[in-house]
Amino acid sequence: MKNIVLEKNKKVIKMIDITILYVEDKEDLRQNVRKSLSLKYKNVLTATNATEASEIFLNNNIDLVIVDLHMTDTDGMELIKSFKHISPNLPCIVTLTDRRAHTLLDLITYGINYIVLKPFTIEKLFVEIEKAYKSTYYYKELIKKEQEIDMLSDLLKEQVNELKDMSYQIKEDNYNLESQYSKSRKNILVELKTLFD
Repeated sequence: MKNIVLEKNKKVIKMIDITILYVEDKEDLRQNVRKSLSLKYKNVLTATNATEASEIFLNNNIDLVIVDLHMTDTDGMELIKSFKHISPNLPCIVTLTDRRAHTLLDLITYGINYIVLKPFTIEKLFVEIEKAYKSTYYYKELIKKEQEIDMLSDLLKEQVNELKDMSYQIKEDNYNLESQYSKSRKNILVELKTLFD
């Protein structure tokens, strides 16, 4: 069994650990794809319709969904919209037989970038899973890095303000010392002058 491993800055993601939800109403296709996916991915959940899929989705931490667009009793696009409403960055792969341009454009317009036309090979599906998961993973990592940068920027601003306050305090202390020195010097000179007079 071959594992897909992504490396980024020595951080390793084992894709075998992701949880996939596959929604397909055709029993034989669903079972065959589930068996094939299970050879590569530890957590493969399946559903035959929107009701089952929604229940599984709400009760599990789903990393990626594969949805047949045209099922007998389920509109795949509406199902994906409900998933995306809950988890906007969820990677979704759509399987379909409809090759009409307007259908494909509708999917792309909605943000579905991973489309697998039926009939498909399991290798093609593996490639799309890897691409979909990678893009979402790297997007999440980018968001984390932006948050870290914002946090560090705020911390830096606080430290700059503290340094400005310290600088002001040092200037004030320096002025006070110079004033005291000047007064002390004057006093000493006055005392010396009275001694010698």
